[in-house]
Order: sequence, then C-alpha cells, then structure tokens
Amino acid sequence: MLRQCRWVAVAAVLLSGSMVSAQQRPGGGQGGFGGGFGGGTNSPFTLVRNEAVQKELNLSDEQVGDLKTLGDKVSEETRSAGGGREAFQGLQDLPREERDKKMAELLAKGEEARKKVSEKFQPDLDKILEAAQRDRLKQIQIQADGSRAYQNAEVVAALKISKEQQDKLAAISKEFGDKTRELFPRGGAGGGGGERPNFEEMQKKMTELNAARDKQLTEVLTADQKSA
Repeated sequence: MLRQCRWVAVAAVLLSGSMVSAQQRPGGGQGGFGGGFGGGTNSPFTLVRNEAVQKELNLSDEQVGDLKTLGDKVSEETRSAGGGREAFQGLQDLPREERDKKMAELLAKGEEARKKVSEKFQPDLDKILEAAQRDRLKQIQIQADGSRAYQNAEVVAALKISKEQQDKLAAISKEFGDKTRELFPRGGAGGGGGERPNFEEMQKKMTELNAARDKQLTEVLTADQKSA
C-alpha cells in the first residue's frame, strides 16, 4: 500500500508537469521513453524492451531475456486478436470517408485487444520485475504518456478525476486531434498532385497546437490534483 502511495504521488507530479511540457520532448517521452504505435498509451510490455528503460530499471541479463520472451508472446497474441499493424494494411486504397470510418473501427478493436492481452500477461510481468522496478515502470509509463496520462485508470482513480473532468479532457483531446489532422493534405503527401506541403511549417503548427492542448488539459485539473 505504501509503495502504491509513493508512485501515485510521483505520478501526480508527472501528470501535471507532462501536460505542459510534452511539446518539448522530441520523439516521445522525456529521456527517450517514446510513444507507441497508433498514439495509444505506452504499454509496459513495449517500454521494458526499450534499452533506455531497461537501463533505468537496472534490469539483469536474465530479466531482459525473460522480458523478451514475454514480449514475443504478447505481440503474437495481440496480432492474433486483431490488435497488430497488419489490420491496417490496404486502408490507403479506400476512399477517404470509408478509410476514416474503417480506421476508427480498427483502432477501437485494436485498443480492446491490447487491453485484454495486457491484463492476461500483467501477472507474468509482475513476476519478472522486482517491486521497486514495477513502481518505477509505472512512473515511466505515465511520464511517456504525456498528455494522454489522464486516460490511465490508476491515475484517474488516484487523483480522483471526476466523470465531468474526464469528459472535458476527452473533448479537448478530440478537438485538438481534429485540428492536427486538418494540417495534413487530404490527398496524401503531395496533396493530390498539388503543391508539396511545408513540413517545417506543419511541425511548427503542431507544436503550437500541442502547447495549447496541454494548457487546456492542465486547467481541467484542480489545484489539489496538480499538487497531490
């Protein structure tokens, strides 16, 4: 119980801090703990295969080997359940409206598949890691999630984020997600044969949008939640 309280306290600081600084972390989370495929929250099974995370957790060679074996099992079962990248093949050939609808369906299905697989193998992960390593991994996961950390069920419970707050946070994320997608040309990189997009300008606008999004997300939290 005390260990949980310690990581929750750190998680609260990371959550409030990451929301206002996520745009300053090129390539993912601070310290090289990058984001995962599809923009979802960072899976602990993915993070523990990151060399930077392994070093941070001070894993033994035996633990690294056991985690690789476990990770292979998780990846295979995720693919079998429809949560892998293979499900997205061929989407580029569909009309935009149909592609967007199919993409949303696949993302929802994939998220559900990954959730079930993670729950199944979490006990195996806990057996491999020591208590202190598990605590630190949770902190890293929240840190790497950045502005998505509020979706973490344990963080929501620990900080007592209300349903109303969750709805506001989700609405803000959707709003800025839509604005980000609008930056990309509808016809692909070439804009359907038009002028080549200015990627430097797009990156600048994305950074500005991220900063505005994170500011609004942070404002949803109460003072107590930010300082918990």
